[in-house]
Amino acid sequence: GLGDVYKRQVQKLLEVASIPLADIAAQNMQMNKGEKSERQVKDHAKAWIKINQKTFDSWIAAAK
Repeated sequence: GLGDVYKRQVQKLLEVASIPLADIAAQNMQMNKGEKSERQVKDHAKAWIKINQKTFDSWIAAAK
């Protein structure tokens, strides 16, 4: 059913997605400086996606 399709898409997304360690470290630094509310972490993610839109879009396309 639809739930199985969703699970396969999420699994595929997790297989193809790869965030560079330097980007993860930079986001961790932001959190260590106090930017750790849910809203702030979501903002970090949105900013990363905007900068890396083509990569992000390729992951989404591969997961479909």
